[in-house]
Amino acid sequence: MRVYKAFLFRLCFAILVFVVFFCFDSSRDVGSTIQVVESRYELILKRLDALRESQKSVPRKGTITGYFRPVKSPTKCMTYAPEINAMIISTCMRSPNQQITWEYTKDGEYADHFRIDYQGKCLDAGLVRPENDYKPIMLYGCHGGNTQRYSYDRTAKVIYRVDDTRCFDYTTAVDSNDTRVASKGCDLRDENQKWNLEVISETFH
Repeated sequence: MRVYKAFLFRLCFAILVFVVFFCFDSSRDVGSTIQVVESRYELILKRLDALRESQKSVPRKGTITGYFRPVKSPTKCMTYAPEINAMIISTCMRSPNQQITWEYTKDGEYADHFRIDYQGKCLDAGLVRPENDYKPIMLYGCHGGNTQRYSYDRTAKVIYRVDDTRCFDYTTAVDSNDTRVASKGCDLRDENQKWNLEVISETFH
């Protein structure tokens, strides 16, 4: 946008100089002057079109910090439990272990990662448990691998893995009574995979 404004400023200045020059140069033929103006105008339009296309091709990057609330339980939030290194569902207290930062590019099509800022680590899908085919979500050092590359669809309200057909789900773990967050096969009919994002802050760069 800054480049675009600078270009428009230079364009207006050039037009002003051009008009002043032709107003004071009476030796020029009116017809030829009109032709020159028209050709310059067409060139300017082409340059503007090229500039717009180049702006479209630049990936948009953004950072959102907020709370993910289960649609079925709006008073609860996705929460990091450090004692078990797992993401669980608990009452929203607006605490640091519930604030999740999502960094993305291309209008959210691809996620760089989700992270818990106070830990400086990323949400990561652990090893597959064959007995029920779910991957518990834990915190791990950010490495940009596929187990950390998730995105959020604001319309469908699902958090999904960008290279797979798995979504964030919350369910009761087989070895405890905790309501844990896990990565499971996406099912848009499953309300346990629906999340609302309460945005605290959002920036674009």
